[in-house]
Amino acid sequence: MDKMVYLYELDSVIKTKTDMKNALEKMYNVLMRKTGDVIVVSLNQIADSKFFDFWIADDTMKEVLIELLHSHRIVLLRQEENFTAREYLLKKFKKSGFISSFFDPMKKHDKYSEIKDEVVKAIEICNTQDMLENVELSEDTKNSIKNYVKFIIELCSDDVRYVDEKESYTLPQVIDIAKIALQSKYADLSNMLEFFRSKDDCNNKELYDWPDRSSWITGIQIWIRNSIAFNEKCASSIMTDTQVNEINEKLKMMEKDLIKAISVCYAIKIEDSIKGISESITASDKDENDYFMCKFEEYKIMFEIPRDKDELRCKGLFTEEMSGKEMWSKKENWMQTVKVHDDRGRKNEKI
Repeated sequence: MDKMVYLYELDSVIKTKTDMKNALEKMYNVLMRKTGDVIVVSLNQIADSKFFDFWIADDTMKEVLIELLHSHRIVLLRQEENFTAREYLLKKFKKSGFISSFFDPMKKHDKYSEIKDEVVKAIEICNTQDMLENVELSEDTKNSIKNYVKFIIELCSDDVRYVDEKESYTLPQVIDIAKIALQSKYADLSNMLEFFRSKDDCNNKELYDWPDRSSWITGIQIWIRNSIAFNEKCASSIMTDTQVNEINEKLKMMEKDLIKAISVCYAIKIEDSIKGISESITASDKDENDYFMCKFEEYKIMFEIPRDKDELRCKGLFTEEMSGKEMWSKKENWMQTVKVHDDRGRKNEKI
């Protein structure tokens, strides 16, 4: 039986080329296993991960991604009221304040609202023919947006397989595990998680929508920013400038560590919600604390790898040599990883 795996590396944490290389290598290694492992992708990863944005932006790699979906080497996790990817993304796009990572570079465009409306309409009617006709954009930008929408429409295909959610831990419950697991090695981080969870217990929900990762992160950022502002305001009467700077630098570092911890908690929650997942916090030989620490340390190592400071660029990304390998630019090498899996259990057929 094929093993289903969930890759944290494909999450919205991807920011640079180094992250992309790491995610590509992890994905390639899973697909190359002769055991026929299947990668489960959450709808949030499709909606808000630069990893998939750049696959879709490259015509050749988009074809590969579609083949991987059609052959069920990549499957989608059906989330939130059994939505399909199209329904999930429409709900997200219509939500006030939501900006998909794909459209993030366009948010300062004076026609951004119009572009977003056109995208929603095209996804709703599953047709891009008249899309963006009356919006002043370069042809490259229009083609890129249409490519993205066509991919979302493609996810409606009967050839795309979904797996169901099961009852699992909530995000706050995983955070409770985290604060205990972190206590022995990262006491300050554990205490900060306890601080924020105690606010929740007191029903203080001014900053947070507790089950939601992005609201947790926003709330932490607001609290850190307010604390830094308070320290700077009180510098002359309570502390020296040097003391204030030292404390504020520690707060900035704590913010990064808190976001890492929350991101791991969220990934563990999603992983645990996948029906039939091979390994999760509730389906592992490790106890819950050890499982969290193992994932947290892996996550930390991933972000301690030296990262280039250049912004990711769509054009040409897959034609570069990545991680010392040329395989990323060669469609046929990826296609060799694709295996056909039908209801009768056929395997190992080349596409």
